[in-house]
This record gives sequence, C-alpha cells and structure tokens, in this order.
Amino acid sequence: MDEITVYNRKEVFNYHGHGITFSMDNGDVMVNLTEMAKPFGKLPNDFMRLEQTRNFIEALNERLINTGNPVVKISEGRYGGTWAHQKLALKFAAWLNPRFELWVFDRIEELLRHGYTKLDSIGRKELALMLLQAEEEKEKAMQIAMEQERELKSQAPKVRYHDAVLQSESLINTNVIAKELGMSAYALNKRLHAMGIIYKSGNTWVLYQRYADKGLTGTRTVPYIDREGNQKTTIHTYWTEAGRKFIHSRLASAVSFQKV
Repeated sequence: MDEITVYNRKEVFNYHGHGITFSMDNGDVMVNLTEMAKPFGKLPNDFMRLEQTRNFIEALNERLINTGNPVVKISEGRYGGTWAHQKLALKFAAWLNPRFELWVFDRIEELLRHGYTKLDSIGRKELALMLLQAEEEKEKAMQIAMEQERELKSQAPKVRYHDAVLQSESLINTNVIAKELGMSAYALNKRLHAMGIIYKSGNTWVLYQRYADKGLTGTRTVPYIDREGNQKTTIHTYWTEAGRKFIHSRLASAVSFQKV
C-alpha cells in the first residue's frame, strides 16, 4: 500500500521511492509535475512544448477562468516546481507512462474522497456515484469533441450564418475557420496577408489599421512554460463571429472575381 505523508492541505504519495505531492486547491487537485517526471527521467518542459498540450491548456484555461483556479503554476520552496491542474496532470502522466496514469488517477480520486468526506460528510455510495457520473460526463465530452471534429472535416467550404450566431461575443481560433474553408491555418493567414488584411508583428498576426476598429478580432493571454521552466504568457489573436463572416465573405468574393 502506498505511504501517505500529510502536510496541511498537501499529501505526498510514494511512487517507487519517489515522493509526489498532491494538493487541494479551491476544490480541485494540483499535482507537482516536476516530481512526477523524476521517476522517468523526463522534464515537464518537453511535454509543455507539444502543440496538443498548448491547445489543451488553452481550452482548460477557458473552462476554469471563472473559478480562479490555475491550470499551471510555478512554486518555490519546499514543494517547489511546476504544478498543474488535475486534468492536465493526468495527461502528463499518460505521456510519461500508462500505468503511472492509472496510479495518478487513483491518487486524485483518493484525495477527492478524503476532501469531500471531510467537508460534506458524503457517504461511500454517494461519493462512488459522483465519481461514476464524472467519468460518464468525461466520456460524453470526449465523444462530442470527436463528433465535432468529424463534422468540421466534412463541412463544405462555405458556411451559412445566422444573426443570432453573428452577435455572439465568443472568440474563434484561426484553425476552426481554416477547416471550414478547407485549408490550413497557415494557408489562410497567407491569403489574408496577401489580401492586405493582416500582417505579422513578431509571432502574432494582427489586422492592418483600416480593419483594426471593426470588431473583427480579439486577444487572449495564454500561459506557457519556457525552456528554463519559467512560467510566462503570450498573446494569441482570435476572430470574432463578425470576423469569421468577414473572412468567408472576402474569400468568396475573391473566388468569384477569379472565375469571372
């Protein structure tokens, strides 16, 4: 049986002689990725640099933005290192080793069980039901995501818009619009640049001044880990619904002009 050492709200679980620290943080579990990586001789930075990881962090950050819970944080001192939200920690564990992923899942489940029992006095049956429902919701979310991905691939280049959708304040990644048009994000950015709509400033595509005040784009600050393990942020540009309609309209006009 795994040994557990408790320090305030933190628990250190022993994995094959390596201590791995878990912590309850505002109802969620945070895990020390630096400690997780040591048994396998790997670094969290290698995982953080993956495109899939960056996309997942961005999506998770959007979901947690109203809770105030961090996705990734850097701590110093006794429990220093790179810490991550339980969902990202599970992805990191799967990247390290499938059996280790199961071990981490069990530890998170155990910590949540202790936390809920202490705070709300929930019985074993109720807790088991909650965990089962959480797993079912996770599976449903994965199925929906896969279905949406298949739907995007099968969509025709032209997309119809409805006024209710166009009034939405949500921001859309360039990749999504590019898929709707049957091209890559790289190709779409090149087309828009050639049409005099956007230009590159550093590593970010931005609108030319004549389009800057039309509400076509918005920005979000996204956290990432640099090669030295430091947490930093970068600004990503996204399109509004009005911006997406603008792109479809301009590209459709360009295609019609070429056919004439």
